[in-house]
Amino acid sequence: MNINKIGQATPFIIVGIIVVILIVIVIFISKPTAISGGLSISQVASIKNFVEKDCVEYRLKEVLTDLRKHGGYSLLDVDQEKLNNNDYYPYGKEKIRYVCCGPNYQPNTEIGIENEINEDIKNYLLNKCSLKEFSDDFDITLPKKSDIKVKSSLEEKNVLVNVKFPVVIKRGLRSVILDDVSVKVDEDIKNVNEIVREVSIMREDGKKIDDIKFDINSESIDSKFGGVLGDCDVDMGCQLYVEGNNYLHIWTDYDIKNNIKPFEFAIK
Repeated sequence: MNINKIGQATPFIIVGIIVVILIVIVIFISKPTAISGGLSISQVASIKNFVEKDCVEYRLKEVLTDLRKHGGYSLLDVDQEKLNNNDYYPYGKEKIRYVCCGPNYQPNTEIGIENEINEDIKNYLLNKCSLKEFSDDFDITLPKKSDIKVKSSLEEKNVLVNVKFPVVIKRGLRSVILDDVSVKVDEDIKNVNEIVREVSIMREDGKKIDDIKFDINSESIDSKFGGVLGDCDVDMGCQLYVEGNNYLHIWTDYDIKNNIKPFEFAIK
């Protein structure tokens, strides 16, 4: 009797086990995984390359150019017509931010510049890094702003940016989450910003531009700092151009060799 009952229950037990196994398999397949699982690296490499080159690297170069043009501050996407004339020096059709002197016109700090880069790239990824060209092959879900992480670092001769942009890429029942992206570009902005801060300190001490041992020989100035700014002339070889005694360009031999835009700023 008991043996018959066991025999009758066995098929149901087997079916139950099979159902559980199938559920586990479906959950496993549909769960987003790292690129190492699910879809292959080669299938999503084009998307990662696009994010790295066309979004992060492209915007990084844009914001660095902007930071150099405005004394370490970003004015990208700002309507310059609405800027306060008391805070900016008119130069051609642009307004160049004052960075000296007084508490309201200090050069940006290294951390401040990194924060400018972080926030700008984060907003660009959220609003302008379109992945529509891949939508025919994949179902793509962009992350929320709170899930996008950007960390930049100003180094001696370059700027490094690490980005977490967890895009979910799905095809059929399988999906992956995009790997983190890392971009490094040649850029001397760290050293040049340190020079600008030294110039501001000397200006706040009451020194005029032509008293800071610059060799003024024409309407523009082309000179070496001669050790006035610490190790600048030893490590880099710095050049300064002044126009109208209010608008300055500073860059190093490294910048010139690599065709990098000068660091520009205005003084009061």
